[in-house]
Amino acid sequence: MRLKYSGLAVLIISLLIVGSSHSSNFPPGSDFVKAYGGVVSQPSQFSGVFQETESDVDEGRMYATASGSLDNMHPYWDYNGGTYGTADNYGNYIQYNGSFSAYASAGSGKIGVFATASGSVYNWGSTDGWGCNSSASAELVDSIYYSNVTTAFPVLVEWDVHGSFNGGGTAETLFNATVGGPDYLVTGEPWEEPHQRKDDLTDGGAYFARMLWIDPDNNGWTSPNPGAAEYDPFLLTVSGSITASVRNGSAQFGNTGAFKVSYPEGLPEETTVTSSSGIFLTENPGVPIPGAIWLLGSGFIGLVGLRRKLKK
Repeated sequence: MRLKYSGLAVLIISLLIVGSSHSSNFPPGSDFVKAYGGVVSQPSQFSGVFQETESDVDEGRMYATASGSLDNMHPYWDYNGGTYGTADNYGNYIQYNGSFSAYASAGSGKIGVFATASGSVYNWGSTDGWGCNSSASAELVDSIYYSNVTTAFPVLVEWDVHGSFNGGGTAETLFNATVGGPDYLVTGEPWEEPHQRKDDLTDGGAYFARMLWIDPDNNGWTSPNPGAAEYDPFLLTVSGSITASVRNGSAQFGNTGAFKVSYPEGLPEETTVTSSSGIFLTENPGVPIPGAIWLLGSGFIGLVGLRRKLKK
């Protein structure tokens, strides 16, 4: 798609994980995955007659993916004619080559984003500037609900993002986790507890960790959001995002963006864990739950013992 307008369009990459399997608190469809991104060339000068864009967006319940690319040129000055794929009558032009891709998977609890951009401005014999801007985004929404909770226990939520970034532009990640429901995720500045946390990803990575308690005796606290749902002491909500926008460079954050939920004191034997996706943080082997792993290991040991007994 080609658009004729002036100015630079900047697209943002974000990942958000929020949700619920507790139907009394959250309407159907509150959980989702989303991926989007775009490439935009630098506009021609003066009235910005020439500027080419490519974008894609996908949203669903379990998996979403988006991708696109541009590889072309257009006049740098908009007077004296010219068309896409050519220079102006004086030989001045903008060359651009950009691509993006993004995915979000509720099944694995992961996201990934990629963006590359290159090109230059060829103006009266000199070469400088940048040809295009590329960005991509992924979001994932899911919730974790604890049943049969009779005693309080701590939950450690970790968010580890790693990859690479080079060139001009920005990249950042956001993290948040709370008990009570999505209405109790405090967002916005200042970037400090219990607000969401932000970190610069231009150095290639970020790590966050937050300890929360699932406590049947906890009456919670007042949400800052008007009309918030009733506090649910058994509902854990996690959220995160990755944002990148590059010029003459690349952002590679592919196999990352996975939450890890663990139980430092163990998961109580009678407690069960359910996620709204039915997979994320419950059955996904890539995001282990220590209690489940312990039970699985015990089952294997029992099978080995039974086999030996039958052989005798």
